[in-house]
Amino acid sequence: MQVSYSVFILIALFLFSCKEKKKAKDLDKIASDTQRIASIAVPELKEISRVDSICYRSFIDSAEWLAYCIHADDSTSWTTEHQNLPVYAFASLNWKYQKSVEKGDSIEIFFKFYLKDLACDYRSHKNYHRILNGIAFNKNTGKKLYLIRGDAIFREIVSSSRYKYELQPDVVSFLKTNRNILAPWFKNEAKRRGII
Repeated sequence: MQVSYSVFILIALFLFSCKEKKKAKDLDKIASDTQRIASIAVPELKEISRVDSICYRSFIDSAEWLAYCIHADDSTSWTTEHQNLPVYAFASLNWKYQKSVEKGDSIEIFFKFYLKDLACDYRSHKNYHRILNGIAFNKNTGKKLYLIRGDAIFREIVSSSRYKYELQPDVVSFLKTNRNILAPWFKNEAKRRGII
């Protein structure tokens, strides 16, 4: 009886030590996973610091200005699910930076227009395919290279188009006559540029 009791104690000690080794391995795995997750999050931190840099901030500001001017007098056209919302001019909506993508000597700035927390995209807007969601610039010159709608890129060649030159007479007229509805950033930028 005493032998079986001793065997029982030995087995219990063995199992306890195995459990402790497993705990140590689990802790090592957690530490390893934490480091892996931290390394994945680093690009997001780089994105935040890049956005704060003066150079990238100027691309973002240029994209915001161009997008507002191009869509200034366009009106919202809500889907059935959001049809109870009033119609707004895009000039009064919020513009939000989404991300940037570097391709050689160019940088693409992606964004969306929002009404409060509602994005003007395929879920909420009937004409989402007409709304820009990105603009590319040459990183060296700052020159606009192309515009992005969804997955399509295009360059406007007609000089009387606001896609080519954003400050067309109808845009300037709209800004001057509708200054009271302009989104705060857009209004301040139009003032800074001497348009209103």
